[in-house]
Amino acid sequence: MRRPKPVQPARGHRKADASGPWTAHNQLAETGLLHGHTATTHWASLDRCRQQYPGVDWTSDLRISVTGQIVTARDMGASAVALCHGVGRALSAAIAERTYQYSLIQEPGSEALPLLHTLPLRDHRDAPVLEVQEWLETRYAEPLSAKEAAKRVHMSPRNLRRRFLEATGRTLLAYLTEVRLARARALLNSSDEAVSQIAHRVGYADASTFTALFRKHHGQTPTLYRESSRGAAG
Repeated sequence: MRRPKPVQPARGHRKADASGPWTAHNQLAETGLLHGHTATTHWASLDRCRQQYPGVDWTSDLRISVTGQIVTARDMGASAVALCHGVGRALSAAIAERTYQYSLIQEPGSEALPLLHTLPLRDHRDAPVLEVQEWLETRYAEPLSAKEAAKRVHMSPRNLRRRFLEATGRTLLAYLTEVRLARARALLNSSDEAVSQIAHRVGYADASTFTALFRKHHGQTPTLYRESSRGAAG
């Protein structure tokens, strides 16, 4: 298999130093693997990346960007999610999720991190849909609507629904439900909060509605899931 031809740095710019938040992205860009694709980086490195590697579509709007098997992250928290994603590829999805839940849910602001299991659904180039995905993963605990999501990206709800389904293979509601239930699983594993409290934290005012959805998707109630999950971990 031939190695990709390295992308030549723009004239007048030195190669990157061996330190700084953008070093890993610089090394990846040098291989040519990012050429013609979207990659995310910290805002402080954005101009520098664009100048040195103009063939890459750099952004700082996304916390994580996925192109095939390549994942770029904007900050340390998102990088940890990307590493767990690598664990899933090398070992198993179950081990990756367990690692994610126990290592990240304890960190300040971890509930705003991109979700591990939705990373493959980011492998597309529809920027408005990516923005809505990040919005859903950040605001999942609030009452949300397709109308509000569409307004954020300046399109009609009907058009957003169509493009979201084409890009992710999920409806807006199905995606939001996956996000909420994933957060709930993490909280069930890492805390002793009552099921009703967890339901409220992930966006469900009615605990019975949450329990019914959880049972539908996971084949057991939240309480039984917590017991079996902790029993397996022990």
